[in-house]
Amino acid sequence: SRKRGGGGGPPPAGGGGEEEGGEAYRADLREASSELCGGLCDIAAERYARYLRCRAEVHARLPLAAFTSLCALADDFAADVAHLSGRGCAAVSAEAAAQAKAFVDVLHAEATKKLEATVEQEAWGQVEVPAEYQRLVDSIAANQVPEAPPASAADHLSAAAAVSAAVGSAEAEPEAERQPSRASDIVVSGAGYKVVGSGLILLSTVVHYLQCGAAVPAVAPPIAHVLPVLLRGYHTHAYKQVLMAGAMLPTSAGLKSISFKHLALSSQSLGVLLALLPHLKAI
Repeated sequence: SRKRGGGGGPPPAGGGGEEEGGEAYRADLREASSELCGGLCDIAAERYARYLRCRAEVHARLPLAAFTSLCALADDFAADVAHLSGRGCAAVSAEAAAQAKAFVDVLHAEATKKLEATVEQEAWGQVEVPAEYQRLVDSIAANQVPEAPPASAADHLSAAAAVSAAVGSAEAEPEAERQPSRASDIVVSGAGYKVVGSGLILLSTVVHYLQCGAAVPAVAPPIAHVLPVLLRGYHTHAYKQVLMAGAMLPTSAGLKSISFKHLALSSQSLGVLLALLPHLKAI
């Protein structure tokens, strides 16, 4: 007969196997959850990029403040997706870059059109320089983007045109009645330059370009491309209007003649750009 209670000892515990099985289960669950989260992030990113793409034409014509907010939201979304999924958000980033270029293209087209129309009607007479324009030049000369309320290019051009018209009418005022906030020259690095109204409008447009590049990093590369084009365009149209006597046409300013004064003022206005060019490159 068998002997009960023989020296067999207690049965082996199964705790080690259960722990290993639980750890493997948790690892599988984490991997599955990560794949699911990544898939959801990819779908969300594609849908968001599609939404941006559908509104591309509207976004390209937004004011700077609204476009800055839009780009900030897109950047935050891309960062959140990258954090959750562990990989980049290429679809949103690519669409944001494309819309930044489209924004600059529209901005540049509108600014160029308005500036060309202004140069066409330029009488090439000296205007006084309001204090705010001198502050803009001082900021650029210090290799800084001037601080000003963000606005659309059209707002900048309209405001500059209004100011230049106002200061242009001041030429007929007696010296004692002129406002102290105006100056006869615009000063760049200690050198004074006499300017015409279209020169002030160009300066205002350049400042708006700089503000766009500073506010939205994605806009900076295309801005760096179109800014020299804007400056060359102004130089070309000034050359046609003054040296080629385009300002004498009835459809233009209708000047009776091109005098040495007109030549000198156009040269001085272009001289402001040449003096600021190294600082624009530094910015």
